[in-house]
Amino acid sequence: MAASAAAVAAAIASVHRASAVADRLDVVGLRFSYPRLNAAAWILLGLALLGGCALAFLTRALLRQRRAYRRLLARLEVVGRLRERPDVHVIADPRPQAFCAGYLRPTVYVSQATVRLLAPDQLEAVLAHERHHRRMRDPLRFALGRILSQGLFFVPALRALFARYADLAELRADAAAVRAGAGGRAALASALLAFDASGGGVSPERVDSLLGLPAAWRHPRGRVAMSLGALAILLTLTLAASRTASAQATFNLPVLSSQPCLALLALLLCPCNYAASAARVILVRVARSRTPKPPPALHELEAEIMEEVWRQGEPTTVKLVMDALNRKAKPPRAYTTYMTVMRRLNDKGLLTRRRSGRSDTYEAALTREQYQDRRAGAEVRDLVDQFGDAALAHFARSLSGLDPAQQRRLRRLASGE
Repeated sequence: MAASAAAVAAAIASVHRASAVADRLDVVGLRFSYPRLNAAAWILLGLALLGGCALAFLTRALLRQRRAYRRLLARLEVVGRLRERPDVHVIADPRPQAFCAGYLRPTVYVSQATVRLLAPDQLEAVLAHERHHRRMRDPLRFALGRILSQGLFFVPALRALFARYADLAELRADAAAVRAGAGGRAALASALLAFDASGGGVSPERVDSLLGLPAAWRHPRGRVAMSLGALAILLTLTLAASRTASAQATFNLPVLSSQPCLALLALLLCPCNYAASAARVILVRVARSRTPKPPPALHELEAEIMEEVWRQGEPTTVKLVMDALNRKAKPPRAYTTYMTVMRRLNDKGLLTRRRSGRSDTYEAALTREQYQDRRAGAEVRDLVDQFGDAALAHFARSLSGLDPAQQRRLRRLASGE
């Protein structure tokens, strides 16, 4: 960042030094001018363009990170707090989740499914893991790492180092959970197995670490050397070119002043920097406007009701759904509970309601396959927007999954063998 800012500042400063008249060109009776630059000035302007692009990409990454974080907060539905841990927020989500979010004052969130799925010692191990993330302010560190690795595209080592830092942060949080007691390695291993069995996915590195195996990771020395070399060349060229750069310009277009204003030459870098980003944003917005809005996530009772509506496969009523679900519910739920939730599903666009005589009939607006496909696409987009390359790396690892030998060893560790 410092090198990029130095290149831009040096280019602007060198352009301001020149005050001579630039080259002129007559076109159909109108006199135009174009800047006269020596070789050093051309090099300096090229470096300034590179630095300006880096600053523009950093700004774009910062705005994307802020937008993704706001979407995350808007999607969370906090339903309460843990009785034993009032600082932990419980969210309505049918999937097992536990994470830490927030920059200056991070907060730990767990889903209702996590509370139901895990035993007390397993839940305490997971909470100790997330409390370590909160204490270290890892959400802020991750956000800064994503912004820098996306913005400083000419530093090839940043992406690899940031991905490794994210892995090490998870391993350090696991170690903190083991040290905190709460069942030790066995409890944490059991919790990881429960998350993996529910589709949450567990990275092989975390399993190896719990098993006491060394981490298989090679330091990207080549990319680090290339990055340091690129920064050194950038700073050296900037300092050398700024000493001898000479630019002469006057923007005497018919609508502009004929007085030399060489700062405008440096300002011409801004449209170049933002043109590509603006075109991409426009294309993305057009594509999103043509894409159907993803359906919202289903909470526990909402998911049960939608499954029953899909199972019946035809227009149904609140009473029919209540009778079917109350055969398994203990204790049975009230009619008004089902009616309220089904009307809420209608408001969310998941059910269509029609008046039939004195009663309402409901029908699924989407098939189960359509809902799952659109919901999965929305979840993947949100994860990639929020976590960037780290999410893609974890997707790749989850595709391979844990090998059977690792699962057997992790189960033995969980059982205390």
